[in-house]
Amino acid sequence: MYLNRPRDGTGFMMKPSVAAPEHGSGVSELRRELGLLDSTMINVGTIIGSGIFIVPTTIAQYLNDSFSVIAIWIIGGIISMFGALSVAELGAAMPKAGGQYVYLGRAYGPVWGFLYGWTAFAVINTASIAAVAVAFATYLGFFIPLGAVAIKVIAIVSIILLTAINCLGVKLGAWTQNGFTFLKMAALAAIILFSFALSGGDVANFSPVLPRQSLSSMLG
Repeated sequence: MYLNRPRDGTGFMMKPSVAAPEHGSGVSELRRELGLLDSTMINVGTIIGSGIFIVPTTIAQYLNDSFSVIAIWIIGGIISMFGALSVAELGAAMPKAGGQYVYLGRAYGPVWGFLYGWTAFAVINTASIAAVAVAFATYLGFFIPLGAVAIKVIAIVSIILLTAINCLGVKLGAWTQNGFTFLKMAALAAIILFSFALSGGDVANFSPVLPRQSLSSMLG
């Protein structure tokens, strides 16, 4: 069992030596086409999702003070770290292609891995991709006048285009991912810099830092 593998001094499970499959052994392995930069950009793009441009406005609409907005992001980051460290532990214990499919299949049986795989394909990833595509088309409407139908068409076309790029090859998909991730980081850096340089803000905007309300009212 993978979960019974000995651990090193840090408490993490020791990674086994993985030999390349012999020719004709019947073992199917993914080709390693991605380099360090590509893998880093994929992780950065996943961690800093496109929701960073959408969600803050929604959070600010429901919360009345800067302290609550910042606290929500910090709490969300801590919760995310629990999941990230758990997946890192599982990935070190089971260095196989498949992600959560492999982990669920190993822990609960192949049926649950199968169900997760199809749920991710038909619901989880599909819904998130559609939401990001619609958000992209909606924000594009701030620069180009677009109607409701045009927004939907652009969202659909963007999904088809990016799907085609990934189907043409891993390298092409990685280059596209790298480009969009660099643009995302540049946009976030510009927002941060311009907010300090052009906002003409005042520390009085943070007063009172914590309004006189109970924790339950802050959480809704």
